[in-house]
Amino acid sequence: MEIKKRENIPENRQVRLTVAVDRGTWQDALMHCYNGIKALCPVEGEPTREKIEAVYGSDFLYQEAVNETYPQALVDAIGQEDISIAGTPTLTVEDIGPDGFTFTALIDLYPEVKLGQYKGLSAVYPQAELSEEDTQAALEAVEVVIGDVLLDHLDQLLPAGEPPAIVAL
Repeated sequence: MEIKKRENIPENRQVRLTVAVDRGTWQDALMHCYNGIKALCPVEGEPTREKIEAVYGSDFLYQEAVNETYPQALVDAIGQEDISIAGTPTLTVEDIGPDGFTFTALIDLYPEVKLGQYKGLSAVYPQAELSEEDTQAALEAVEVVIGDVLLDHLDQLLPAGEPPAIVAL
């Protein structure tokens, strides 16, 4: 992986990186993709990579190989440039061939935040006042709900064939 270009776009808080994936990494990815699909591609005789590329085109495996190689290349490039990303980058393949590929990544950056005075701030919290009647009403509502739930599931709570016992809540 090699970073070909870095373009800062300050008005949008973005960076555009142009990244090249080297021939060795690219060929390894193509071979890995070939090994994964060679049994699925009908060609006459032994399904060699050359035969598959002759039948389906030399770029047949490119999409899979790009999907296999760009995530690590992007992570390496972001780390090398020490970028704090704020979202999923937008990727565009610029150039692709047997010697590798080049892609651009448009990366959103976190906004710069300048804190003002925040030490010594206070907040007003309203005091909640509950009467004895409020508390009793809430307890009675809970008793009704618990009673309804117990009645709905009584058959699951009792052993089979035993009559329910009367329980006061």
